[in-house]
Amino acid sequence: MADPYARLVELTRSEHDAVLAGDWEQVAAIQTQQVALRSTLAGPPPATARPSLEEASRLNAEIGRAIERAAAGVRAELVEIGRGRQAAVGYAAAGTQRPQSQLAWQG
Repeated sequence: MADPYARLVELTRSEHDAVLAGDWEQVAAIQTQQVALRSTLAGPPPATARPSLEEASRLNAEIGRAIERAAAGVRAELVEIGRGRQAAVGYAAAGTQRPQSQLAWQG
């Protein structure tokens, strides 16, 4: 693809798809390509790049929202794991205590 701004949009779309799929390794690989591409862009973009840059900006906003949703999901999972761990510790502690009837009986 000769137009680097169109390529930037293509990469941003791929990043968007990878984020929605939760493919974080692919996201990282795409971001590496984006950084390399951006390093080749010198000076202000030409006026003809405006539609591509606007589309990339729109997609980046969607990517940000999708990442926020994914992070909220991970936080919720961690809270549930913590609750489960607390319950397990509580059950384990209860299992090590002797019932009162055993404590009173000394034989």
